[in-house]
Amino acid sequence: MSSVPSYRLYTSKEAAERTGGNLTAHLFQRLAASRKVEVAYIGHKVRWTDEQIAAAIAYHARGGKPGTARQATPSARKTRSVSMPVPRTGDSTAPLRARPEAARSYRQEGTAHEPHPR
Repeated sequence: MSSVPSYRLYTSKEAAERTGGNLTAHLFQRLAASRKVEVAYIGHKVRWTDEQIAAAIAYHARGGKPGTARQATPSARKTRSVSMPVPRTGDSTAPLRARPEAARSYRQEGTAHEPHPR
């Protein structure tokens, strides 16, 4: 019994060629990077099945609006809103204060910084 899959995987360039030139390899790479459509990864390399190519064509035909294609996952780099805790009345903890500026060892009060002589 063979362990070869019954489907073929294509690179982004090969996927673009399979569309007959309607979509570019760059578009396939962008769709994979933005996770707008589902793709197969082999290591760090992106590969496309025939069904995934069809989903990319359908996604592009809808003008980039998600339908049956995979929704984009939220980025880990997005900032999160953090609410500061409100101190309770009668709470014995002190409110947070800004850290004082660190003293610089090379600077003295009232003197300008001079560069190191060479």
